[in-house]
Amino acid sequence: MLPQRTPFRHLLAPFSLTLLLSACAGLNLSQNNPLNQQINANSNYYLQQSKLATDNTTQNNFKLLAARAFIQENKFPQAQALLNDLTHLDELQQQDYNLIQAHLSSQQQDNARAEQFLNLLNFNELSNAQKIRFLQINAKIAQNQQHYLTAVANLLKAEPLLSDNNARQQNNDAIWALLQHLDATSLVDTALFSQNDPTLQNWLNLADLYQKNLSNAEALRPQLLEWQTAHPTFLLPSALQSVLNFQRLAFNKVAVILPLSGQFELIGNTVKAGIENARGMSNVPVTWFDSVKSPLSNIMQQVHGEGFDAVIGPLLKQNVNELAAHPSWSQGLSIIALNNLNQPMPNANTCYYSLAPEDEAREAAQKMFAEQIKLPLVLMPRNDLGQRVGEAFANEWRQLGGERVELRYYGSTDDLHNIFVQALGIIEVPKKTVANKLKTGNKNEPKGTQFLADLDPTFQPVTGVFALGDNQQMAQIKTALDNTDNKLPLFTTSRINSPNNSGAYNLMMKGVQFTELPMFQDRYSEQYQNIARQNKQDYSLMRLYAMGSDAWNLLQHYSEIRHIPGYKMHGLTGNIANGYGCTFQRSMPWFTFEHGQVQVAE
Repeated sequence: MLPQRTPFRHLLAPFSLTLLLSACAGLNLSQNNPLNQQINANSNYYLQQSKLATDNTTQNNFKLLAARAFIQENKFPQAQALLNDLTHLDELQQQDYNLIQAHLSSQQQDNARAEQFLNLLNFNELSNAQKIRFLQINAKIAQNQQHYLTAVANLLKAEPLLSDNNARQQNNDAIWALLQHLDATSLVDTALFSQNDPTLQNWLNLADLYQKNLSNAEALRPQLLEWQTAHPTFLLPSALQSVLNFQRLAFNKVAVILPLSGQFELIGNTVKAGIENARGMSNVPVTWFDSVKSPLSNIMQQVHGEGFDAVIGPLLKQNVNELAAHPSWSQGLSIIALNNLNQPMPNANTCYYSLAPEDEAREAAQKMFAEQIKLPLVLMPRNDLGQRVGEAFANEWRQLGGERVELRYYGSTDDLHNIFVQALGIIEVPKKTVANKLKTGNKNEPKGTQFLADLDPTFQPVTGVFALGDNQQMAQIKTALDNTDNKLPLFTTSRINSPNNSGAYNLMMKGVQFTELPMFQDRYSEQYQNIARQNKQDYSLMRLYAMGSDAWNLLQHYSEIRHIPGYKMHGLTGNIANGYGCTFQRSMPWFTFEHGQVQVAE
């Protein structure tokens, strides 16, 4: 009998969860099955061992382990190719083969195929290691279906099968990651469910406590300590352990480094105005440094010499790179640099915040993945920005479990036609051939548009487009896409949104979706009207002003955003959270063009 799945139906925002299918150290391996071992090497190692094997059984064992490693490395086509090549499996190997196929299918969002392979297994006949993997695959299937509590229930069933604290810790961390994406209402509703398992009830109570106190870190810590005292045998998730050591930083003297003269004077002063607005009645003294008039080395020497403890800036890319290249400059300071590094360089004292289009690329990947777009065309300009944004999308897509990205670059809009033709698999027939068909009525003549997928079933056309360009470039991209007579969904960034767009332009861009700052959601609010008035309705300046405002507020919440997992600051530029190398990442709302107007996308 297979474990029964309880159909909790809470349709929530999808998210990426890395299930710990390979982290089963310390398991009971009494059945002495070599396939019960954890995956602690890369796929190349296992493939090499399979080549060295002298008998078919050992060779197949290593190939099965290699397939599991391929999945762990998000190399899904390689895993499937290796599984397809396996022959002469014994009974134990066939069991593992079915588990691996189910795991692979669940990672590819093919839930029906994953369940087909699980249904070939008798749960009670599996080893403990295999039972854990079975339950984790069930959890992944439930997650794909947005049945998050069902996913939690499966991981809770795995807990008694884990024989050491390291494995239990990883299982608890996976459970916590699921619960963190339940909203407050769902947590309350499910906590009131009378048939809850006591262990599940404890988890729900913990998640509810965390969400209720997340905005007040100083209250959260004693609440967690009290909960832990009441549950002494409970292994607290790793994400919560740092909260117990939380201490808020209070800054006494702040330096702000901006370009306040020269060609970037308008940009620097707009960010400054946003900071000034957010400061309000704050008594914390601020000193402004002009990064155009003084070398950064001199400014940082003055910052240290005059006893500053916090810095906002610098803003210009070359100054941020220079700061990162001299770690000694940041010692003893808390710094929020206002630009990103091309490659994150973790520094205990420096965080990076900007209006990076890479954030919007990650948002697009998440949205397209959630909408089950199987193969996205990522269409980028052929320059450094396009390369960075394209790679950001592709990296996020792989993290989500997406299999492929069709990444293409355009040098000019003349390239667009050929890119769409190739990505969609359109076989273009010469116009004279089509005209001849119309003239003769010969039904055997080729049609005006044919598709490669009709001739080659293995060809996969793209199923959605994420493109980067300004409003005029996006108009040309939309026109080129429309000319293919293919109704692909088209996503882009805030660069498309301009006050110069006409009503005719908005009508032409019908259906295009783009990310934008949340302050644009209500253009009639007093806050929006004030910012628009101060910046002469210039959207670019309004965004910079909002960035300055958020930079100041980030400094006030510097400790929380750095040390409390899941903490987000709800700012004018988005919901801001910590990322790798303390590069702050923003999540933003989606907008669309409908009826000649910009509207919030549903």
